[in-house]
Amino acid sequence: MPATTRNEMLVDGIHFNAAGNKAVNEQLHSKLSAEFPSLAQSLERWQFPAASKYVTEDPWIVNNSTETGG
Repeated sequence: MPATTRNEMLVDGIHFNAAGNKAVNEQLHSKLSAEFPSLAQSLERWQFPAASKYVTEDPWIVNNSTETGG
């Protein structure tokens, strides 16, 4: 990659800007798809637990379901 192209993808000479992040993401997905197709497929869909899971486990909430007393 030419230095001018590389520099266009950096904010401050070290950190990627939006274009740099996009290029890295594309390269990473390409490599994962080629080398680990089943992993690449599983990463296409984000999986987050419901927020209610964290509310019930929050140790800073008085009388939540995980409080042990003291």
